[in-house]
Amino acid sequence: MLDQEAAIEAAEAEGRPIPAFPPLVTAPIAPTSETDHIEPSYLPPAVQKQLKKRLEGLSEEEREIEEKAIKAEIQAGEQVAGHLGDLYQKQEEEKRTRKEQGRETIGDKISSIFKR
Repeated sequence: MLDQEAAIEAAEAEGRPIPAFPPLVTAPIAPTSETDHIEPSYLPPAVQKQLKKRLEGLSEEEREIEEKAIKAEIQAGEQVAGHLGDLYQKQEEEKRTRKEQGRETIGDKISSIFKR
């Protein structure tokens, strides 16, 4: 990588075009279904502003890598949300079953009071 930076600086100093280098790291991106994911444009404006700030001042290659990282972060968040949704649903089913069996706990009663 240092050799590449030196080659770029030398090209700029001599007025030559900047050489292109192969990617240093190639990592496959997990496939996602097109109907099942959030694009950065769907995020709230405040979050979009933070993402744009992360991309400012980056070279084209760095920007591409950072955009992939952002999409991976979004995908990871979607997966966590999906797992949490499953967990909450399972807990609600367990509460319902306990209530039907007459074994409702104090925690179940308290959570039902504050449930919307």
